[in-house]
Amino acid sequence: MQNKTFEKKVKVTILDTSIFEVATNESLLSSLNDAGLIIEATCGGEGTCRKCRIRVLSGKVVDEQGNPVEPMEEGWYLACQIYPAEDLVIDKLFQV
Repeated sequence: MQNKTFEKKVKVTILDTSIFEVATNESLLSSLNDAGLIIEATCGGEGTCRKCRIRVLSGKVVDEQGNPVEPMEEGWYLACQIYPAEDLVIDKLFQV
């Protein structure tokens, strides 16, 4: 699903090891998958399997409508449900 807001490019850094340029009008899950970093999401991005959990260490994320999103327990977000609003630094990806 794509956000209908104006597309802008931002940088996503994974703990200073990888830097990707992603679009603000795509979910973080889609953007990272497009960049070659395959993240498991057996629910197809519906937000129900919780396998695409990530921690955002810095930067702002929003939902599809552009509203700020608060993290779940212990600072986790679902990559399929968030969109980067600015440059992000994320922790390692959740592995099951």
